[in-house]
Amino acid sequence: MDESIYKILVGLACFLFIVIRGPHVKESREAKISKIREGRRERLLVGLNYVSMMVLPLVYVFTTWLNPFTMYLPDAIRLSSAVLFLSGLVLFWWSHASLGSNWSNKLELREDHKLITSGPYRFIRHPMYLYFYIYVLSLGLLSSNILILVSGFMTWTLLYVVRVPDEEKMMIDEFGEQYKQYMKETGRIIPKIL
Repeated sequence: MDESIYKILVGLACFLFIVIRGPHVKESREAKISKIREGRRERLLVGLNYVSMMVLPLVYVFTTWLNPFTMYLPDAIRLSSAVLFLSGLVLFWWSHASLGSNWSNKLELREDHKLITSGPYRFIRHPMYLYFYIYVLSLGLLSSNILILVSGFMTWTLLYVVRVPDEEKMMIDEFGEQYKQYMKETGRIIPKIL
């Protein structure tokens, strides 16, 4: 299949991410915050993820600069990753819809913050974090580019490993035993099997 088709699909994937996330970013900026935990480390990790998950895929779409990192995957794998991306997009939308005004791209709690345990949060505590693993895997395979795949996976894993303990501590501080019980019933990004 012609490479331009894959470039269009990667560009469309980035666009769909923005379409789903955009309204929630706007709403998040307007919400009143009760607690925030943000520092230089957090901003650096978010910035690295923005570069690896959005900038590099768009460089692939609009230039040939990343051609030296091509993996030459079969079309079947690349097209399957487009299906994986779409299934991940459903999870991403469902996660946002379930969180509503409780979502933030920073470590912060809203005034009247609620513990959401419905939708995908019924099964896992961090479905959006699972989505980002799907995102980096599917875009890396769809672009057939090792740099996009490895940088996305590494920067996302670094943010995940650093952020999740802080986020869960914030939730325990806010919701106490209710959140501790929720943790016993759910996995972080993979559902618990009874």
